[in-house]
Amino acid sequence: MPDELKSLGIAVYLSVIGVGNFISSILISVIEKATGGDGGESWFADNLNRAHLDYFYWLLAALSGVGFLLYLYPQDLYLC
Repeated sequence: MPDELKSLGIAVYLSVIGVGNFISSILISVIEKATGGDGGESWFADNLNRAHLDYFYWLLAALSGVGFLLYLYPQDLYLC
């Protein structure tokens, strides 16, 4: 990063981290409401023996895979 743009680079970096944290908290809230409804155990239960964190990580892997496939998809088709 050039010296003249260091403050702008730090601002963009911190903004990206902040937006990522915001999206992560929304995702966790949605999963908590969807899986913990009707008195059932949510994926983020207090008891780790009954929690399903593996489902959460599989969901993150699937979302990353979709993002990767969208990255590989030819960009000129988006303009149509």
